[in-house]
Amino acid sequence: MDVAANVVIYANNGKVMISKKYLFCFFSLSMFVMCSWFLYNHITSSEPHCDIDSKAYLERGLLCATTGCFVTATSPEQPYYALGYAGIIGVLYKLFWPSVTIIILFQLLLALLSCFLMMRCARLLFDDYARWVVPLFFATSIGYLVFVQFVLTEIVLAFFLLLSFERLLTWMVSPRNLPLATAAFVLGASIIIKPAALYVIVLLIPLIACLAGTLWQRAGRVMLFALCFYLPVIGYMSYNYHAFGNFRVSTLGSVNLYYWLFPNVLAQLHHTTSAFERNELLAYSQGAHDFSAVEKFFWQSLRDNPGTFIYVWCKNVFKTCVGLYTTNLKVLVAPSVYDGGVSFFATSGNVITRIATYLTAGARMPWVVAVGIFEALWSIVRYFLIIIALGALVRRKEWALVALCGVYIFYFSCITGHDGCARFRMMFEFLLIILASGGVSVMKKNFMQRKVTV
Repeated sequence: MDVAANVVIYANNGKVMISKKYLFCFFSLSMFVMCSWFLYNHITSSEPHCDIDSKAYLERGLLCATTGCFVTATSPEQPYYALGYAGIIGVLYKLFWPSVTIIILFQLLLALLSCFLMMRCARLLFDDYARWVVPLFFATSIGYLVFVQFVLTEIVLAFFLLLSFERLLTWMVSPRNLPLATAAFVLGASIIIKPAALYVIVLLIPLIACLAGTLWQRAGRVMLFALCFYLPVIGYMSYNYHAFGNFRVSTLGSVNLYYWLFPNVLAQLHHTTSAFERNELLAYSQGAHDFSAVEKFFWQSLRDNPGTFIYVWCKNVFKTCVGLYTTNLKVLVAPSVYDGGVSFFATSGNVITRIATYLTAGARMPWVVAVGIFEALWSIVRYFLIIIALGALVRRKEWALVALCGVYIFYFSCITGHDGCARFRMMFEFLLIILASGGVSVMKKNFMQRKVTV
């Protein structure tokens, strides 16, 4: 009799706990939707939902929706950016109607789906408790809230990278060919959105090859991964050859080196601004994205000043890792504010003064400053939790999982050295949320163990 009663009580308690978890998840995601709606109704910029490159995506997207292709007599050359995001815009325009609102709703749904993928990753990396912490950290992620509202690649690219990470994680926990092949294909497809992951295979293939198995099994895994990774890439390059006569992904690499990195280096050398040096280079090259004349000058400067190049690259990576998404929020909700104009490195004075200026510059409304202060404080706490989570994986000797997390964070932060900012952190923001949730779980376990010991 007592045993039966205990079972019923346990079952009832279990149901209550489960319902509370789902209720908490629903509350967190509802909070995210409401905050997104709040932002949507407070956008006052002269070009709503637009930042650098947004107009180009919208124009090519409309062209795709109306003509079914990306090339016309007036725009026969291949754009410097990949066309995947513009293609998604074209499909949305075709299925519904040409409206930025449709793009925002699509990105909102994609962000919510990303939360569920993060929850699964947190459970695979840590435990069930970490999984249910994810929704709260996701709902308070300024990056996801802000970039849902921008017509930019960030949300779509982050989803593809998250899905590839989840599939790789699933494969490591339960080795099967399908998750590995899917991870590779999704990672390759992300290059069509933005060619950020073009060289990550150089780090992932050694990791995949080093995992347990016979020599033939390892070789087979590597071949499968490489084949599935390059399949969408080669397909897209073939399309570019057919449409534009160029068998390549894009010229974004050249743009990043000559249009973004080089002006930053010259500004450091000449004690000017990158905007000034960029205008000088554009005048010298006689074309917005024709850098053939600048190329020789770039490599000569690299040979003469390697230390300056390394310093600028490292500084930009640092900006990516610690920059605030509130800077992008200011661009979103305030007219006449641009990203570089409210950068920390664009301020002057002592450290405290520069931090205060960084938080308040361009903030036309008090709540924007409050968001900046919250984000700055939360960033410090979050990195502390991330260190705890990674330390727990090391103590468990989960070297493959540590290496996988390390590859994503290291690679996608280091490639942003051309011009770092918080926007580029969206490529691994999902992993920071997952690890921070794991850090909370680890702290909770340690607290419970100490409580039991006492």
